[in-house]
Amino acid sequence: MEERSHLLPIEKALTPFLIVFFILLSSEIIFHIATYPLYIIFIFRLLFVHLSLLLSTYLIYSKRLGKFSFHNIDSPILDLSLIFGIAIMYFLTLAYILINLYIEMMEVPLLSTFKSVTFILKSDKNYLFILAFWAVFINSTVEELYFRKYLIDCGYSKLSILLFTIWHFYLNVGGILLAFFMAITLLKDYEKNKSYIRVVILHAFVNIFMGLNFILFGMF
Repeated sequence: MEERSHLLPIEKALTPFLIVFFILLSSEIIFHIATYPLYIIFIFRLLFVHLSLLLSTYLIYSKRLGKFSFHNIDSPILDLSLIFGIAIMYFLTLAYILINLYIEMMEVPLLSTFKSVTFILKSDKNYLFILAFWAVFINSTVEELYFRKYLIDCGYSKLSILLFTIWHFYLNVGGILLAFFMAITLLKDYEKNKSYIRVVILHAFVNIFMGLNFILFGMF
């Protein structure tokens, strides 16, 4: 896959990621050492991580690249390739669940005991609907704005794969592999169709399938 000419210097393209990744990393560290209720950390992460990523991306993107386009009118939103992409996302999430189950069976402390705030919260029914809404609507919308539309439009296709994979460090080994193959699939779809709406749909289905597989395998 070839990189297009860069429309922004690398430091500008990295600015939203570097700012928000520090907040994301801080929330994970705080989670592992904090004694106060989880909902405080969850709200902190929900508001500051994704709100900061959304605002910083949009401000730089709109200023440098002009009018924001949600969809290329020459490309269909719903077609066989989108359905095929959704199917790929299901099998990626299934592989993620199976890898995690295997890791738990191995009982390797470094791998099996590292759990993110998002995975602890899933066991608390009080946060289930909030987490589902966040994962399907906010997470997919904001992350696709930066990792696909912003980075790829600016000419940083390969960088979008790397940063998206690093961004999901909190999902442990299985999640990092999931993020890597997700990034490749979403990149190919965006480069082909130039549709922000399509990649948001694909990303949203990953999180939907994740929840369904958690239920199917009794992980809630």
